[in-house]
Amino acid sequence: MGFVGLFGGGKRGGKRRVCSAACERIEVLYEDEWMLAVDKPGSMLMHRNIKLTRGKEEKYLIDELKKQQNDKEIYVVHRLDRATSGVVLFARSPEVVTELQRMLSNEEAEKTYIAVVWSFSPEQWVNDKPPTDHDSRKKVRRTAYTSFERLLTLQASRLTLVRATPRTGRTNQIRRHLAGDRSHIIGDVKYGKGRDNQFMRDRYGLPRLFLHARRLTIRHPRTSELMTMEAPLPLDLFNFLAALPDFSPYTHPPITDLGVSIGKHVS
Repeated sequence: MGFVGLFGGGKRGGKRRVCSAACERIEVLYEDEWMLAVDKPGSMLMHRNIKLTRGKEEKYLIDELKKQQNDKEIYVVHRLDRATSGVVLFARSPEVVTELQRMLSNEEAEKTYIAVVWSFSPEQWVNDKPPTDHDSRKKVRRTAYTSFERLLTLQASRLTLVRATPRTGRTNQIRRHLAGDRSHIIGDVKYGKGRDNQFMRDRYGLPRLFLHARRLTIRHPRTSELMTMEAPLPLDLFNFLAALPDFSPYTHPPITDLGVSIGKHVS
């Protein structure tokens, strides 16, 4: 199995580039002649969207990545919401896009997300309620399945750190399933509660939606090797956790699930 992440080197033949936020470069977790995986920053759109930008000048992930790659051919394989950070895949050719999308749609890949929700959650649970498909004009309900696991309960803050593993890829699936379970993600301006979000912003500096694509496991489209790409929890979300009165990065076991280096992230 190939492994790429904060604690491991890149797979043979690939390159891993690390760059601080100050230099405004997109961190490439893995790349070769067929595909690449990057760590998408939070609050950055994947590509141009007139409805969301409303004429404002913004940086787009695909454009910034093409600049870094000297305008090499790069194609979007799947998307993350603007406010969601973490692992996202791109391909070098339309043929590879098709193959990677086939694996994602046929549940031949595993995606793992980290979220903080406003509730006390059970140890494990599943939501398989089919949401209305936003991409369909007829508003068809399509199959959706997400499994959840509690990583940490913060009693004083009334928050729970959870791991989400979606088997399907519907629009806003994790956010909608958690909202349907009355466990909305903090910072979710669409499906959450404005008063709760504002409280967390004012009191603890919540920067955005607390949803991070932590890990993606998929077979290489040419070698068939099983590969795992990981993105550590970004600094803005980690600093929010560290500001909570009942979270200790030095004593809570789930810190290893976040993939962070304590010395590096605590400022």
